[in-house]
Amino acid sequence: MTPVRIPRLPGHTPWMELAPRWADQHPTSAKAKFRLAHDGGGIVAEWRIEDDGIRGVEDNGGRTWEDSCAEIFIEPEPGKGYYNIECTCRGKLLMAFGTGRHGRAALDPATVESVKRMTNLDGGEIPVSGNPTEWTLLMKIPAAAIGMDSLGGKAVRLNAYKCGDKLPRPHFLSLAPTGTETPDYHRPESFVAAEFEP
Repeated sequence: MTPVRIPRLPGHTPWMELAPRWADQHPTSAKAKFRLAHDGGGIVAEWRIEDDGIRGVEDNGGRTWEDSCAEIFIEPEPGKGYYNIECTCRGKLLMAFGTGRHGRAALDPATVESVKRMTNLDGGEIPVSGNPTEWTLLMKIPAAAIGMDSLGGKAVRLNAYKCGDKLPRPHFLSLAPTGTETPDYHRPESFVAAEFEP
């Protein structure tokens, strides 16, 4: 896949579509797209999602992937670990760091709270439902939250996802395929090169 060039604000990448994966096992009509920008000190990530169901019951640090959830995984240095940043439709966040699926270290609450997020569904719990729902998410991820002091001119590797393991119709979308037979987002070898505009 072509490297993603991330412009400085007020620019942004074109909208990038997330494709359904493992659709033979998990057919879905859900759609998701996202775009990125940066201001030197942080990443701005924006999602627009058309879900074929909805769930929003998890809290910060919970099992976010079971809700209607948008995710971005970022590897600042190849082979030295990556951050998973998972945000529900209500703006509840899970962040951890590690080199693979197992043994991941949750980030401290202050770091989690440093990530600003806005969603049109912010509010109380949303019971699981099969009703189609459109939702949006805007996040500002400080460079320090992913172990970097600045972004301009730097390169990372990343992938972006949409999931909802406990929706009436569980589904799994991603920017780049992971190359696995069953759903697994923790595959840093599938991450895409990304470069921050100086």
